[in-house]
Amino acid sequence: MCVPTTGVFHFLCLRFVCICKSYVSKATNVCHKKKKCKVYNASFVVRNFNVIVVTINYRLGALGFLWSPTGPSGNYGMLDQRLALEWVRDNIGYFGGDANRITIYGQSVSTFCLRYNVYCTNKEKGASHIYAGAMSVGLHMVEGNWASVERPRKHRHEHEDEEIEVGSEGGLFQAAIMESNPFGLPFRDTASWGTLPRKFYELLGCNYDKFSHNEALFWECLRNATVDDIVKAQWTAQNDPADEADHFWDIFLPWSPTCGTDLFPEQGFFEFQQGNYADIPYMIGVVQNESVEFVYSAFTTPLGRAELEGVMLTLMGEPDTSLIYQQYPLPENTTDYRNWASFVATDALFRCPTSNTSTVHAQLYAQNQKTHPVFMYHFNHLSSFNPQLWGPNFTFCWDVPYVFHPNPSVDNTSYAQMEQYLSWNMISYWTTFASTLTTPGKGSSQVPPNATGVEWTIFDSNKQNCIIFETGQLQMVNNYDTNICERETNNKKMGQIEFEKNI
Repeated sequence: MCVPTTGVFHFLCLRFVCICKSYVSKATNVCHKKKKCKVYNASFVVRNFNVIVVTINYRLGALGFLWSPTGPSGNYGMLDQRLALEWVRDNIGYFGGDANRITIYGQSVSTFCLRYNVYCTNKEKGASHIYAGAMSVGLHMVEGNWASVERPRKHRHEHEDEEIEVGSEGGLFQAAIMESNPFGLPFRDTASWGTLPRKFYELLGCNYDKFSHNEALFWECLRNATVDDIVKAQWTAQNDPADEADHFWDIFLPWSPTCGTDLFPEQGFFEFQQGNYADIPYMIGVVQNESVEFVYSAFTTPLGRAELEGVMLTLMGEPDTSLIYQQYPLPENTTDYRNWASFVATDALFRCPTSNTSTVHAQLYAQNQKTHPVFMYHFNHLSSFNPQLWGPNFTFCWDVPYVFHPNPSVDNTSYAQMEQYLSWNMISYWTTFASTLTTPGKGSSQVPPNATGVEWTIFDSNKQNCIIFETGQLQMVNNYDTNICERETNNKKMGQIEFEKNI
């Protein structure tokens, strides 16, 4: 815990243990044997933006998310996160924070890296921010009692410039930031767990059939299992693709939150499409070539055309596969289709669902059905230190070092000077948004003219405007995703093709 002694901006980060790629464990491609969790070190932000950082853990894998008709009811990891939010709301005042200015902030799972951070300031002058994974942030915005997360807010009067305060009860958070949320990737629901729970129980010696006549004995058996037994069983149980044959996308998130439950009645993407989520301001964005790491991890050797076509038919079915080939023609003169698959997966799981979700919100905002805006970004910079930090094929989480600005010298590398300025701008946008709950601002005032920021404007459904994060002078761009993400409008929007089949 780092407590600032000077300054007026207090930024509390309640950060969950780093788990990238799934709701399973912290041992993944980013947080693996090279200890890449250092990339989430917030010391730079603490020193330069006067913040407080608190780190906690929550349950993962089978302990955190297993659901079955008899036995665990799932979503325990999400309830742990919820408890943390409640703790922050009830106790942040002791750290000089304001319980009515909390921003939840997450990157990927959970959007693939589950964490929570909380930005907090004193009650007169500041805000709060909690960091989770982007998928978790989205779920918390749409959970069954999502209205409780709304803050006492100012409502824009239709014919007057003044804002009128409405509501008096503070919620658990008042704003959100989602980095790299794979909206196109479904969570489990109560129908898609298949045989995985049964296989897991059998590996523990707690066979359904053996204990079906006595639920108390079944629970006793589960509770007598050691942590090592549980971890071994969950890894063994999840590695059989045959278990996911009729809901193949779940193989990418074998232990995920469960929808179709009281806590999460619907899939988050559908709730966002229908406007059924908390009326709070939020920032959202994606990284260029987001899916390269996932594709290259799944296919460690060149992916031939015949194998690709088999995978596509398994994942998408024949009609949607044909549609994708029309929109993304297969390249000629290549024996490795992994780059093509990465491009398609990025658009389908990240880019277009993010664009479509932002468009829905912007339309609701323009119609006064939502009283708070959305701000959208694209991170397109290829860092000079990427090979040393991530590896040759890693593109996911590119933006994380620029939000936390960890010390790269621990990996025998360094930021280029313009990358330093990009990081200053991004941290300024993130912390300004958490402070004001209305705008990310114009970037850092500490950078030279050749690296200045720009006013990050509200996303407009007609302009389709977003900020582009690259080195040099930052800029807002209109219609950045339009050609890619609207060409499916007459059929199915990108990001929904297979998703609709799994619900």
